[in-house]
Amino acid sequence: RNVRLAEAPSYGLPGVVFDPSSKGAQAFVSFAQEMVTRSKTM
Repeated sequence: RNVRLAEAPSYGLPGVVFDPSSKGAQAFVSFAQEMVTRSKTM
């Protein structure tokens, strides 16, 4: 569980903005990049 990502909504920020260096934020960005890459090959 990533506590920093869980705290982000209480500050009114998305997790990737609140703590971009957290493992959860990095995993989300990696996932988003993969989805963009895959959508371009369709």
